[in-house]
Amino acid sequence: MKQTVVRDAEGRVINIGPWDYGYVPAPIFAEGGEPVEVPEYVGPPTPAIMRQAEPGEIIGLTKRGIEIIAAGGEFIEVEPEKPGEVIPAHTRPAEPGELLGYSDTETIATNPLPEGTTTAEEDIVTRDDGGLAAAADHVSLRVAAYPSIADQLDALWKGGEALDDMRARVLAVKDRFPKS
Repeated sequence: MKQTVVRDAEGRVINIGPWDYGYVPAPIFAEGGEPVEVPEYVGPPTPAIMRQAEPGEIIGLTKRGIEIIAAGGEFIEVEPEKPGEVIPAHTRPAEPGELLGYSDTETIATNPLPEGTTTAEEDIVTRDDGGLAAAADHVSLRVAAYPSIADQLDALWKGGEALDDMRARVLAVKDRFPKS
């Protein structure tokens, strides 16, 4: 079976099948001066006004009505925080380069092909592990077909007949998937 194969600049397979460019709507930026509608919103609250207490100053009362006397330097609230005011809807001029929104008709690719890549229709085979590989990509095919590293180390440790069997299995994979 043939599919599109994408290779990097060194010729390694980086994708099999169509490339997912991941299109999103293109942003629309202001040139400057365009009218921008601003909806009604609540502005920021006015912060509380604070000051430092003088030593010996009464700064409050406990629940039982006992005076709390400042040692000096404590911050006390003079005026509490006020909620933000409601700013009515209005129109303002846009700043140059300001994002105004997104296009309904134009898109941009968020995942472009990396520089130096090539695409071509190639024969595809199923690897021993179930994955796909380009038929000409002997390295990927061999990696999937070789016995596990654990099995290879076990045969090396045991030596003798186990090592001879492992050597035969590895050579069989090399014969099955020769270098192009």
